[in-house]
Amino acid sequence: MAALHFPDFFCTFAVQINKMAMQKHIAMLVLLLWMGVLCSYGQADSMAARSIATDEIQENYVVMEMDSITTKRVEDQILLQQFVESIPAINASCPMTLYGNLTMDSLSFRNPQVCYHVSTDSKDYTQSKEDGALMILLSRTSHFFKIIRKCHLGLTYLVSFKDTAGETEVVYTPDEISNISSQDVPRERVLKYFYDVVKEVNKTFPATVDQYMRIDSMTIHKGYMQYHYTVFEDKIFNIKMLKKNIEALKANTVHVMLSANSSLYLNITGCSIMDYGLRFRFVSSTHKRKHVDVVFTPDEIDEIENSRLQW
Repeated sequence: MAALHFPDFFCTFAVQINKMAMQKHIAMLVLLLWMGVLCSYGQADSMAARSIATDEIQENYVVMEMDSITTKRVEDQILLQQFVESIPAINASCPMTLYGNLTMDSLSFRNPQVCYHVSTDSKDYTQSKEDGALMILLSRTSHFFKIIRKCHLGLTYLVSFKDTAGETEVVYTPDEISNISSQDVPRERVLKYFYDVVKEVNKTFPATVDQYMRIDSMTIHKGYMQYHYTVFEDKIFNIKMLKKNIEALKANTVHVMLSANSSLYLNITGCSIMDYGLRFRFVSSTHKRKHVDVVFTPDEIDEIENSRLQW
């Protein structure tokens, strides 16, 4: 696996009891959240989107006044057009290895379905709608899913098998996406999901982040999801420096959580559902008692989650 970044994008992905179940969930989430990265073409926030829409309306429509329904329809159409126009840039990044033997080959739009074209070498790969529903629930605050819901789009996953030339399809209609997104997420299911994630993700650790840092493990302990890092100190980058800049480090982490391509989307949503906090612990490689924690309490996690819903 390539070097992981703080905290690793792929660490949040779904894991079930057996390996193949884990792979299919991880693949689904890579697709969903990778789209959040690639689709951050211009929808940095709602104000920007509304500003663009207003300019387009004034330029292209000879209308003195529009009611709120008409205005919304025009804004949504512009947002959809921007999304469709971003697809060539997304496809320029393909093929992308998602996980194991799974590859994203391309993206297409067959109104109203956004279609992922994925291929695999595995004969045993399967994907159920129930599995995908939990992924959609945990990803629903992402910019990508806000576009999907706002423009009333559906999702189609077309998985081709390289060795047999066969293909399987999983379809979520626009109405199904809306219904799934409005459901309450069962706390027990999410908790089990994250325990499975931790178990499987830890098999990939330790992993190098950069010359100064290594991620060693991920744990769930006393109401907190925790990332454990080793810091390779020098005169510039060390535990003392991190402690001195703890507020800036925490503020930067919040910025990452709120960004369109955040690697923490699922963790934040999951922690909010479970009333858990999030902790990043950085320990010196030479003095194990030297460490610094970046901590987000359950209340802070809820505040971050709620701020992401305001779009």
